[in-house]
Amino acid sequence: MRVLQDSDMTKEIHVWLWLPATKECVDFSVGELPTLASKVNVAWDRDELKVPYLWGKPNVLAESGAFYLPYRDATEYVHNIMKESYAKAQCRAG
Repeated sequence: MRVLQDSDMTKEIHVWLWLPATKECVDFSVGELPTLASKVNVAWDRDELKVPYLWGKPNVLAESGAFYLPYRDATEYVHNIMKESYAKAQCRAG
């Protein structure tokens, strides 16, 4: 799942959440990977990842090569982008 890394583009960031009650992870980012791959001329031949999202326990997801570890810098980076986007939208709205 290194589409962006293989294409010399920016780092790949996944939007995922952890469900503590069931100890499951839901990754909402994978649905766009085939489209993104085609935009950067990377062949996408992983049929098991042609889904809108991944949902499961970490040990099961790891069997397909998906590992989920929280990375504080990435979380803060996306949070800052979201704050800036919201502030710009508020300015435009008046």
